Amino acid sequence: MAIRLAELYKPYLLFQGSFDDVNTERLRMAIKQCNMDDVLNFDPRCIKWEDYFMNTHIPGVVKRIF
Repeated sequence: MAIRLAELYKPYLLFQGSFDDVNTERLRMAIKQCNMDDVLNFDPRCIKWEDYFMNTHIPGVVKRIF
């Protein structure tokens, strides 16, 4: 299973691209200024990434793919 997961994630692990998130950040700041960030909060900095991958993402991949 570990080899299959490594093959599955290889394109993403070695990806060297970068993404422009200027518009997303502008929207996030506008929402924050309108005091709506409690309703429309999509700030990725508040995601606990290790917890998400270990308890949500990887179990979902294993369930759906294997």
